[in-house]
Amino acid sequence: MKKKIFLLFIIASLTAISNDNLDLMNEIMPSKNAKIVSGYKTAKEGVQTVFVYDEDAMYTVYARVSYLTTIMLQPGETVTFVGGGDTSRWRRATGTTGSSDGMREVIYIKPLYTGLKTNLVINTNKRSYQINLISDKTLYNPLIKWDYPQDEFLAMEAQKKFVQERENSQETIMDPTSLDYGYTISTNKYNFAPQQVFNDSKKTYIQLKEDIQETPSLYIKDGNKLLLVNYRTKGSFLVVDRLFSEAELRIDNKKVIIKKKR
Repeated sequence: MKKKIFLLFIIASLTAISNDNLDLMNEIMPSKNAKIVSGYKTAKEGVQTVFVYDEDAMYTVYARVSYLTTIMLQPGETVTFVGGGDTSRWRRATGTTGSSDGMREVIYIKPLYTGLKTNLVINTNKRSYQINLISDKTLYNPLIKWDYPQDEFLAMEAQKKFVQERENSQETIMDPTSLDYGYTISTNKYNFAPQQVFNDSKKTYIQLKEDIQETPSLYIKDGNKLLLVNYRTKGSFLVVDRLFSEAELRIDNKKVIIKKKR
């Protein structure tokens, strides 16, 4: 009898431990990197809001009835999906606009009533934006933009890499501060799309991905004509012995347009 009671006690204890472990396994652990970034401060003033992009962040944006909130994406960024939680009481439209940094894709948001809350998801060829939308009587974010520190870091790394490759090839090294990065790239959906384009006032340098299998042809726009031009390769760079205002990289029927900013 005592042995039977002891066995029942052991079984009950093991069952309790198993249930506790199961509860721990089923517990939802919040992300350590999750954060909510609010446009509240600028919404009180009704001025442009510039967020710092973080892939783990949720951005809170305030909208107002009878007013549009304009969400501007990074130049060269292409929208692949836009979805909202409440599509019946929020109006949404998309478009493109020019800017000093090149063409941008734009999303326009307008609520039909005050006191609404929903979310908006924007996916692009580069990143995803998670946005909380709130319609308010007085708070209003008219224009939303982002800074992209990761892209700035990559640009600095590309510059360092370029200088290092110039050193390795025993070419004359120019002053890194003289490099002009004022170019826009139409798309990055192709493998041969440049990562960076810049010039040293004499030559143009086009950095491609290191794992590219086929190098593209380069055409430079001259008036209404496109001229096929030669280039040299230095590591992952295409070196063009001239400057240009517009050019195209082509492989078969695929093309990427490079434009000099004005």
